[in-house]
Amino acid sequence: MAHSLVHANNQEAAHTAIKGFINVLSILVYYKTPLERREIADELIRIFSAFLSSVEKLVQVLRNAAQSSNVVLMVDTLRVINFLMNGPRIASTPEDNKFHANKQM
Repeated sequence: MAHSLVHANNQEAAHTAIKGFINVLSILVYYKTPLERREIADELIRIFSAFLSSVEKLVQVLRNAAQSSNVVLMVDTLRVINFLMNGPRIASTPEDNKFHANKQM
């Protein structure tokens, strides 16, 4: 998914990849608290590690969507950025871990 976003050369391809991000990141809706997320900590770390490499491309997609007034793509891109900004929020994450709550954007 992150690979398909990075290599997307038009808004339709980017939007398809972003919808995939949303589907995967929607797991955070079901595991709402940091304590609940401990159950799936390894999976969340893998997901966030893969997706963080796409932040620059997400910003570029957002900029292009704004310039072309593609509101649906803007909203979906902002949803993904919002998920990523908060990090995985897993209880008992060591403070020196890049996914500790204090190290998120």
